[in-house]
Amino acid sequence: MSLRGTQGDKILDVPVADVVVRIKGLLTEIDTNLRTKAQAIHERKVKTCMSMQEAMAHLAAGGGFARVPFFSDTREGKDGDKIIHDKTGGEVRGFVPGEAIDANLTCVATGRPATVWAYVAKSY
Repeated sequence: MSLRGTQGDKILDVPVADVVVRIKGLLTEIDTNLRTKAQAIHERKVKTCMSMQEAMAHLAAGGGFARVPFFSDTREGKDGDKIIHDKTGGEVRGFVPGEAIDANLTCVATGRPATVWAYVAKSY
């Protein structure tokens, strides 16, 4: 049986008895490649900002996402989101579940103890 490789350009001749094992291997390779590319994009587009001023400057320069310490990823965080929007023109776009944050950080919007990293960006 013929299979296309993970880069889309090579055709592999695989005995039928080995197809399932080979496809699982190719899927793992594809998953690894996609995760590597996504991580590289994340590292290029996201800057950790420890103050509102730093986030404002990053977003004003068209820098992608500002990762800022934030006090809550619940409805309670809406007030902080409004403060961020008013000062930066950006909005909290999301949080990474389980992402660790240092316990001594404070929210850039409210000054309250930070519990999560918020990802802030402008929409265009």
